Parts: sequence; structure tokens; C-alpha cells
Amino acid sequence: MRRFALVGVLAVALIAVGIAGASTPGADVRLTHDNSQYVSAYTLATGIPYTDQTLQECSISRGRENEPSVQLDPRDTSVLLGSSNDYCGVYNRGAAAGAVGPIWLGYYRSTNGGSTFTSSLVPGYPDDTSPYAALSQARTASAGDPVIAWDAHGRAFFGSESSDDPAGTKKTFGDVWVARFRNPQSEAGPTNRDGLEYYGTTVVAKGSSAPNLLGKFNDKTATGTSTSRIPASTGTSAASASTSHARPTMA
Repeated sequence: MRRFALVGVLAVALIAVGIAGASTPGADVRLTHDNSQYVSAYTLATGIPYTDQTLQECSISRGRENEPSVQLDPRDTSVLLGSSNDYCGVYNRGAAAGAVGPIWLGYYRSTNGGSTFTSSLVPGYPDDTSPYAALSQARTASAGDPVIAWDAHGRAFFGSESSDDPAGTKKTFGDVWVARFRNPQSEAGPTNRDGLEYYGTTVVAKGSSAPNLLGKFNDKTATGTSTSRIPASTGTSAASASTSHARPTMA
């Protein structure tokens, strides 16, 4: 009886320790802040002020965001990056002009484990005239369905499918592209700066530029990276999309 009683006491003690040691989830936090200042990705990385009409509209618009994505840095779990289909800039020419502005990938950054996020946009959107704009090969006026992947060297990759002709025609390009971010102080820099510096966007699949979603349109984007500790100069990332399809013209 004494042995069973002792076992029972130990079991109760272990349960109590387990409950006390369990992590307590924090309160929910907004990933997007469409009623606060949007800060250019260029400014976030360099400290040099820059803004434009789209960022200014995003700061006041209370536009919707959907299809969010968020990933934490495997080198520093206090660093998180998020994105969404961000509609904050669609009225960047004023309500009277209509919803003519871009739907674009958000760039939302936290360095405190997700307690707070700073809002921005992935560079290359229409109206972007920052020094980062020239690094983007994206040829479209809208982008969405974001996916994010980190590698083991402090680099983050944002994948997107995108469409709409910047010239305003009915063409829908159906491209897939990947935007790349890294630590501005190199892999050896402080990890709280991982994924901060934008260094280019590459189109990895092109649609057929047909009107109204006709022709070839890449969809259902996915991306992944090598997370092994191979040298950063040889690290790889990959992106894919579902089988491109042709939509028939209706008579």
C-alpha cells in the first residue's frame, strides 16, 4: 500500500510540474495593419526615407487582406515574416477614380516573436520608384496568393502568382515570380536583421498574356528552400505552380 501511495504522489507531482511548465499561448495579434503607417521595404532596410502614393493610401485605406501566409526564421524564431493579398493600394488615385490601384503582396515583419508587426509591400508594385524597384523583374500590375520560405542563411523567399497588364489592357499574364530578401549585414550579421534587405524578383514561369484569363495561366504557387548548412553562395530555392491550363474561348 505504501508503494502504491508513493507512486500516486509522484504521479500527481509530475502532472503538476508538467502543467506549470507548459507554455501559455499569448493573445492573438494582427498580422496586417491597414490603418497605420506602411513603411517602404527600402526604408526598413536602409533607414533612408521613401514613400509614394500607394504606400500613403495603404496607411489610411483599411483595405482588405486575404490568403495570408506567415513563416518564422529558423535561425531566430523571434523574426517572422508575413504576407497576404493586400488590397490597401487599390484606391491610390482617390475614390472618384475607382479601384484602379494594385493588389499586391504585403511584407509584414516582426522581430519580437510576433507580438507586433510592421507593414510594408514587396517591392516592384506599380508606383514604386524606390531604388529597389529596378531590381524587380515582375511585369504585372497585381500579385497575390503569397507563399514564404526561409533557408538556413537568413534569406526569405516570397512566391506569388500575378496578372494584370500595367498598361491597363485586359491581358492577364499568369506569371509566377519569387522575391528574395536577405540579411543586409550578410549571413554573419545579427539574426534580427534576417530577411530584411530586398535583392530582387525573378519570374520563374510566364503565362501567355491572353485577355480575361484565357490561354496559359499559372496557379496554386508553392515554394521551398534547401535548409541544410551548405554555403549561402550555393544555396537553392525552388518554386512551382499547378499545371498551366488553357481556358477555351466561349462562342
